[in-house]
Amino acid sequence: MVECFCEYLPSKKSRSNLIIVLYIVYWKKHKGGPSCFIHPFFLFKDKVRLTATRARFHDSSDLRLLEKRYKLRFKHLHEFLDLAYIGQAIKNFPELDRLFARIGVDVEAALLASESLDLEKLNPPGSFEVQLQLSDIQFT
Repeated sequence: MVECFCEYLPSKKSRSNLIIVLYIVYWKKHKGGPSCFIHPFFLFKDKVRLTATRARFHDSSDLRLLEKRYKLRFKHLHEFLDLAYIGQAIKNFPELDRLFARIGVDVEAALLASESLDLEKLNPPGSFEVQLQLSDIQFT
């Protein structure tokens, strides 16, 4: 991933539908401790939205990396993705059409859904939005 955040983020509210994986990580020079990781599908879903709304190349690269590594996991979850955002992401980066087709998305339906998407009415991603979303997660 191009963006990797390794920091403590105090929680503000719970995001009950987010799947968190807890691992115990041991470092050579430090004591071990729990580390939480967000399920890759939620990273992918957020990257689809970011690729559609801000059209930065590194977001589309992250999508390709996640799809390459977790394609089989995403195949049964693609119905939880927003077709309008997918269509807009494809308009911004046409090469992504094959990526979405490989995980089972109807690319033509996504492009049709994005025709009614008004980017002016969407909240553009702001500075540190990803970090702020992560800070909303309550690890229990």
